[in-house]
Amino acid sequence: MNNILYLCDKYYYVQKMSRVRFHSMEAISKIANVMWWGPNWEGWQDGGVVKNIENLDTDIDLIVVYKPLEMGSDWGKVNIPICLRYNETYDQDWTKKEILESNASIVIFHHENDLFGNISDYRKMLPEVRFEYVPHSAEKTIFKEYAEIKKDWDVLLVGALGYTSKVGQHYPIRDRMASLLHKFPKKYKVNRYNRPPGRSEKAYENASAIEFAKVINSTRICITDSGAPKSRFGKYIEIPMCGTVIAGDIPNDDQENFRKFVIEINNSMTDDEIISKIVSHLEDVEKLNDMKKVGLDWSREYTQEKYAERFLERIREV
Repeated sequence: MNNILYLCDKYYYVQKMSRVRFHSMEAISKIANVMWWGPNWEGWQDGGVVKNIENLDTDIDLIVVYKPLEMGSDWGKVNIPICLRYNETYDQDWTKKEILESNASIVIFHHENDLFGNISDYRKMLPEVRFEYVPHSAEKTIFKEYAEIKKDWDVLLVGALGYTSKVGQHYPIRDRMASLLHKFPKKYKVNRYNRPPGRSEKAYENASAIEFAKVINSTRICITDSGAPKSRFGKYIEIPMCGTVIAGDIPNDDQENFRKFVIEINNSMTDDEIISKIVSHLEDVEKLNDMKKVGLDWSREYTQEKYAERFLERIREV
């Protein structure tokens, strides 16, 4: 795999607050020759994808593209393998449309078990497309232990609340926990943090991601969940990578390992059972530290460097 063309509107690269897809491409760029291009990048012209690719003076072995249908409708005329990568595929109709109309031959899922969109379903629907799983990873230069940050909080709830999607109530445990925070004994410092979503003119500078990582560092236990799809969202790597213990449900992926360092709570438990379980871990400092160390060790297998290696391995297999 000599030359990879990464096509993404520069608007998304500059302003999109969620940086994980860009961090992973940056990691790939360190071990492969990757050209970043697309609408609003220097040299890109209106008039479709084919016209722009033909103007390149470099042979391209693979095109990795984000939001291809916004760039043109002539993907069927592109004679280079096309790869799409998905964090979430809950809208199966749209996902299928995007795959077909972009002429993609390789599709990477970052969640193995998206509800209404798991890999086995898509392999049956689109047997001519190669579907592969490369798990979510996190940027270790951002999500890390910050020596200057003290753990001033005992429990912190992080992530979006009140969000509905194709699967209904998307984060049921988070939504429930928001109403339970006041039930913790007063001796514990408990709070919630809602990371700003959407767009920022300087998102590419990673300031929001760094702020989030430092917020995670500031608490002993961080509450999140795998959502209705039971997916291993990015927070399941980012939190242990920051030296903080997760309290949440167990995703359907890699359950044996998660049970070693996640304080398991779920919606079948009563309010008192949930509070009591988290408090018992706060009281057992040695056990909490052991879980922190296990989580840190596990997270080292899911850096963006590891993602890049896995990604290129899957591509070479194809």
